[in-house]
Amino acid sequence: MPVFALAYGSLGDFVTTIELIVSIVNFMRAGGAPSHAWTETEDELKALCDQLTYLNLRLPTLEPLVALQITQEVVRCHSVLKRFSDKIKSAEGWMHKFMWAISADKALAAFRREVIERKTALGVLIGLMHLGGLAAVGDRVREVSSQVAEVGKELVAEVAAVNDQVEEVGSAVEVVASQVQVARADVAVVGAQVTAFGVEVRHGHDLFRNAHERLTQLFANHQAQMVSVITHLPRDVAAEVFVVLSPTGVSIPIPIVYCTSYEDLDRILKTYICGGRQPGSRYVAQDNYRIISPDGRVVHPTQFITAASGNACLEMSIVKSRRIWFSKAECPQCQRACRKSTEGWREW
Repeated sequence: MPVFALAYGSLGDFVTTIELIVSIVNFMRAGGAPSHAWTETEDELKALCDQLTYLNLRLPTLEPLVALQITQEVVRCHSVLKRFSDKIKSAEGWMHKFMWAISADKALAAFRREVIERKTALGVLIGLMHLGGLAAVGDRVREVSSQVAEVGKELVAEVAAVNDQVEEVGSAVEVVASQVQVARADVAVVGAQVTAFGVEVRHGHDLFRNAHERLTQLFANHQAQMVSVITHLPRDVAAEVFVVLSPTGVSIPIPIVYCTSYEDLDRILKTYICGGRQPGSRYVAQDNYRIISPDGRVVHPTQFITAASGNACLEMSIVKSRRIWFSKAECPQCQRACRKSTEGWREW
């Protein structure tokens, strides 16, 4: 078990904090018709509850430093909620209720500010989590750069060898010229030698030109690979590409050379949808989605490469799940909640 789990309670703090939010909401609703101030406060509590639910699922997969900061922030959230819960539940008797009615809006405004502060802090930590996905892309770019550097060294060595050959041929030509000046009588023999050396010189220049062209083409390909890896949307790479339709119908083209496993596909989709805050990103981040083949079947992770071959067009299907927020199910696209809903595949 990680050190942060032993120090801060980890998953237990998430559950108790979410239960405390539900307790506060139920207590305030039992007091009668909600005021405008309470309605705004309840919306902020709902957003905070969604953040805690998401982080509770992601916590075991995070880096130790980020997980430690998140658990510390959850402890602060619990402290703010506990103080407010104790305050409203202590208002027993007609005098305390009268005093609470007078100061309720002011107390709710102060409490709402504290909730917003804690929610903002958690949002910053969620952003750090998303940067982890981008770090994986950076590692891939560095790997490609390292490979190109190795090939570049080999080509430089070849060019150096060609230069040495050219210098040797040049030296031989100088020797032949001296022989021509000394022995004019043997012009035919010397001319033949000069012709042979000229062929070698031209051959050396051809080798140099070919090496230069190879080096230029290599760096051009390297630049195209770097752009493709960073953007995940290759345009000019001559490779097999398959398309994934997002929950909102947006086409996401992915070269199969950069997506050789189901885990690669999961990381690319989470970076594109969750990083851009696309509709349904919360469900994708929680792995509540499936990949559907063109014939309507669910693609098993072990069959992903077969399903994606041949420039296939796959679809993302979001799985509806029961929410912890007052037993409602929420649509990932329009964000509307429905009490009467069943779990299963979302119908488009």
